[in-house]
Amino acid sequence: MNLLPSSPANTRRIVAASILGTCFLFVFLVKEVRYRGIRLDIFSSWIVGVLPNFICLFALPQIILVRRTQTTLIEYMKVTFFFAVFMIGYEVAQIWMPRRTFDWADIATSISGAALGIIFVRVVYFRRIKMRQEKLKNRPIGSSVPVEATSSSLPKEHQ
Repeated sequence: MNLLPSSPANTRRIVAASILGTCFLFVFLVKEVRYRGIRLDIFSSWIVGVLPNFICLFALPQIILVRRTQTTLIEYMKVTFFFAVFMIGYEVAQIWMPRRTFDWADIATSISGAALGIIFVRVVYFRRIKMRQEKLKNRPIGSSVPVEATSSSLPKEHQ
């Protein structure tokens, strides 16, 4: 399936920036709870321990959507892969860091955050583009469609 790039509309940029800001505020609050040593039950303390990894890989790659340029889903996936490799590498490096602990759950939540982030971005930003592309394809001949918006304006040998 060939998807059009996500255009740099103000709505896309505002939504992506809002998600980034909200997620990083939440990560800050979670880190503050851990730093202050607020007592939580076992399940809550586990969630607080792995949640920053999930949120970072869910939200951080969306920084590419705040740009003023078009973005393809493949570009987004490459950025997500880069951040995932970095986060997993950092988690593995914690084996040799004093006062840090390596945890397989952090790696699992990092991977799941990246996967759910890709699904979220695909549904929210690129689904509407596919629907718009289908509407253009199903328009009657002779309707007022911009020339660059359809491939039917090209000669048959170039399609």
